[in-house]
This record gives sequence, C-alpha cells and structure tokens, in this order.
Amino acid sequence: MAEGVNKGTHKFTDRHGREWDLTITLNEAWRVDKAEFDGVSEVDIKFTKPSDEMFKEIIDNNQLMFAVIWYVILPQAEQKDIDYESFCDGIDGSCVWEATMSLMESLQDFFPQARTVLSPMVKMTKRVLAEAKEESIELEAAVTKVLENSLAKSREERDQKRKEASEKLGVEFGLSPASSASD
Repeated sequence: MAEGVNKGTHKFTDRHGREWDLTITLNEAWRVDKAEFDGVSEVDIKFTKPSDEMFKEIIDNNQLMFAVIWYVILPQAEQKDIDYESFCDGIDGSCVWEATMSLMESLQDFFPQARTVLSPMVKMTKRVLAEAKEESIELEAAVTKVLENSLAKSREERDQKRKEASEKLGVEFGLSPASSASD
C-alpha cells in the first residue's frame, strides 16, 4: 500500500451519538456515481471520473457535501434502520466540522491525485477550527470572569444592604441558606 493512501477509517459522530464511517472504497464511489445531485449542484459528481471542480463543489456546497456523505454511509444507515430525514436530523453545528474533515481526509485517501486541491483546504479548515476553539476558550474565560465579578459585586451589595437594614431596624439579619452555601 502506498504511503498515505487509505490510512484508515474516517469517522464522525452526529448529535444523536451515532458514529458514521466515511471511508471511501470503490463500492462507495460507485454508489455516489449512481446518485442524482441535479437539484443540489450543476457540477457532475462522479467519483470514478473526479475533477478539481467536483472536489471544490463538494467542499463549498454543504447541501451537496451531506448528500454525498449520505451515499457514502448509506449501507451503515440501512443497518441502523435510519432514513435520510433521520440522518439529517442528526446533523447540527456540533458535528459539521468533524464530518467535513472526515470527508475531506477520506477523499484525499481515495483520490491521491486530488491532494493538491484538498490538502490546502484541509490545512486551512484545521487552522480555522483550531482558531475557533481557541477563541471559544478565551471567550468562555472572559464571560466566566465577568459573571464571577458580577456575582461578587451582587453579594457585596446584598451584604451591605443587610448591614444597613440591621443597623436601621436593630435586628440581626443572617445569611440565607442558599447564599451561605454559595459563599
């Protein structure tokens, strides 16, 4: 086996926890070739006659990409008794990147000649995903800090109001069970 070709399986998990293997074999290629994508793309999608235009269209057109994925995973879906609508119901933002990357890497393995087209897309997609994750972590940390500061300020204001009320009324106010548990 040539270096880098058919390295292994390429999987993603949908929002329902179902794992899908996007490894492309000749059977999947023939299945995709038989499929009709006329309503989704004007580009001829034939895995047995690949073109740079086809690869770019699959990656740029999410509707087409998931239609292609459907035909790649069709036997798996049939084994799980899942129809196209149920499959699509499992696709949300949480798995689009993983599915895209799995398909792109599987296409690279099945079509080594397409690496010149797909490799930059894979690298760029991985970089964008890594940056998005990093920004998400930074945003989460910033939001957490703002919320913690706001909570601390609210507690200080609450304690100050209790103190003022205690002094004004001459009654000692204790902390409520909820606030004493969280302080």
